[in-house]
Amino acid sequence: MEMTNKKINSTDWGIRDYEEELFERELESFVPDKIFDAHVHIFNKSYLSGEFPECITKSPVDNMTIAKYKKYMEEIMPGREISGLFFGWVKSGENFDVDLDRTNKFVSEQVSEDPDCSGSMIVAPDMDSEFIRQEVRRLKLSGLKCYCYYSQKKQGNFADIEDYLPEDQVKVANEENLAITLHLVKERGLADKKNQETIIRYCRKYPNMRMILAHCGRGFTPYHVLEGISAVKKLDNIWFDSAAVTEPATFEIIIREVGHIRLLYGSDFPVSHYYGRSFAVGDSFLWIHENDIKNISKLVSYANIKPVMIGIESLRCLKLATLNLKLNDSQIEDIFYNNARKFFNLKV
Repeated sequence: MEMTNKKINSTDWGIRDYEEELFERELESFVPDKIFDAHVHIFNKSYLSGEFPECITKSPVDNMTIAKYKKYMEEIMPGREISGLFFGWVKSGENFDVDLDRTNKFVSEQVSEDPDCSGSMIVAPDMDSEFIRQEVRRLKLSGLKCYCYYSQKKQGNFADIEDYLPEDQVKVANEENLAITLHLVKERGLADKKNQETIIRYCRKYPNMRMILAHCGRGFTPYHVLEGISAVKKLDNIWFDSAAVTEPATFEIIIREVGHIRLLYGSDFPVSHYYGRSFAVGDSFLWIHENDIKNISKLVSYANIKPVMIGIESLRCLKLATLNLKLNDSQIEDIFYNNARKFFNLKV
């Protein structure tokens, strides 16, 4: 496929020449022509308040529509046909908030204009389950998106799943055939016994609810995925998205233990356009970003260290995993599109 050059004029977001060269050399022959992105945040800044996260602050546009998302993804994977599962930006800190009514309506309006796209409703644990049922029907959304900073116990990254995804909401998802995108927290993610117990209970009790464990079950360190995967791998209604994971071993574990048909490509846009990566450190993981890399690279004499976008790093890691496991082209196309096509009943 011929490379296109559609740079967007933005100091923070515009793809850099060395990234274009890297994509052409490493990823052009790997990334299929058709993509379904199972983890996308779109937003209108006027619906957000408080201390914005940096990837929102640095966004070159205030109103990130699906059309604009596609233009930015064109930089990461040029020439591809792309659709996705969209939700708004979630409350991601104690001093940051989101107008959920307006955000969910915004997502609904956006996906209604693109028949190949789906949308999820951001839910907070204090929302009445019947309100959620009525809203997903009214807004014609196909899933729910919960997040730990809506926890009723204000524990943030240490919250139990029930604190931000109560059972009555899972029951509605089961009755309405909805997907739930679940971002696990707690220090050990998928290896945490309480997390495992809740996932198993929800998935077995509500078999029509389809659960997507975001970021490969918080797989920023593969060791937690390796330890925890055996507890959930036999569940029939569980999937994993690849969003923002930059550890090849995490993808290998998912593919080997539950099969490539349970892995959905995800970018975690706009995090995809942030520079840096995460990697395992001891019994946890560490995120480093561009300024961190710049400071560290001053100590390096053997190379000129140039960070790339998280979205590109994640694609490189996924490629390495599929090579190590000897996946064929058809299986790779499944991860990028066909698995989601079946999951969301999309037209071919």
